[in-house]
Amino acid sequence: MATVHPDLSEEVADGHDGDADGAAAHGSAGEHGRRTGLDEVRSLVSVIVQAEKFGTSVAKALRNQADALRVKRRQAAEEKAQKTAVKLMIRWCCSSSRPSASYWADRP
Repeated sequence: MATVHPDLSEEVADGHDGDADGAAAHGSAGEHGRRTGLDEVRSLVSVIVQAEKFGTSVAKALRNQADALRVKRRQAAEEKAQKTAVKLMIRWCCSSSRPSASYWADRP
């Protein structure tokens, strides 16, 4: 994995080293979330830690997290698509490449 994804490999190794040193699993996972600086990773870490802390199913928690992230990505894509449609309409309305009224008047 180190040759294909060196950054991910390094993060996994750091987390494994922290666990092997006797550090709490949530401590090394929380540190991973802070190091990456990504909201998705931080929320994933907190979901896993809470599932372990309260003794609930980690698999179910991960499924719920994946569903929530899918919805978030879908909403962001839909929002982008709506903005694009508006931008295209503005360009079309302001464009001088449209046929003018005189073009249509000359047609039989």
